[in-house]
Amino acid sequence: MESGEKDASKTKCILLVEGSLAYRLDLASSLRAELPGYLIDKVSNHPAMFRYFSHARAVPRLIVWCVELLLQSDFQALAQVRRHPSLKHIPIVALADDCNDEWILRCHQMGVLAYAVRPRSVPEVEALVKTIRLFGLTETVAV
Repeated sequence: MESGEKDASKTKCILLVEGSLAYRLDLASSLRAELPGYLIDKVSNHPAMFRYFSHARAVPRLIVWCVELLLQSDFQALAQVRRHPSLKHIPIVALADDCNDEWILRCHQMGVLAYAVRPRSVPEVEALVKTIRLFGLTETVAV
């Protein structure tokens, strides 16, 4: 688990699941800039995500999950999150390389809050982060 702060138990948290280190760091940096006060935890894949949950001191308020549309294992992992009693309530934003109606429907059926094409440029990342901010990640709104 990569972490930006030492004590996650006192901080609001977003978990970012992304395989590319460079992309993970860029998106995390943008999230930190737009959502000050949030700990942005980062893991590289869904096995690392489940290890994170077994050791995390704080449950994230949001998961931003960069899914691989061709990997059935991502959907199996998503189903596992949705079945887990302490994780099933966490909103998930799925990012993918392609916008395919079948995958959007499948994500929706599995309880994904939003589905978006993975941003490719800095302005697209900034727009995504501003959209994520609209999901009620504030002091007064519980997610």
